[in-house]
Amino acid sequence: MLGKISIYSLIEKKRHELNLLADWYGYNSEIVLAKSREVDDDINKYYSLVKQKSAHDHQ
Repeated sequence: MLGKISIYSLIEKKRHELNLLADWYGYNSEIVLAKSREVDDDINKYYSLVKQKSAHDHQ
């Protein structure tokens, strides 16, 4: 499993790709929407790891 830093880097890379795709294809393009879902999934993974670490640190 990727760590927080790796997921954060992946999110930043995909956000950059998302912005480029949106410029090329428009915001309503299926390609852009699919990339947006990928970014959302990665953000959710990141916050899940943050939450797990926080809960673990408070035990």
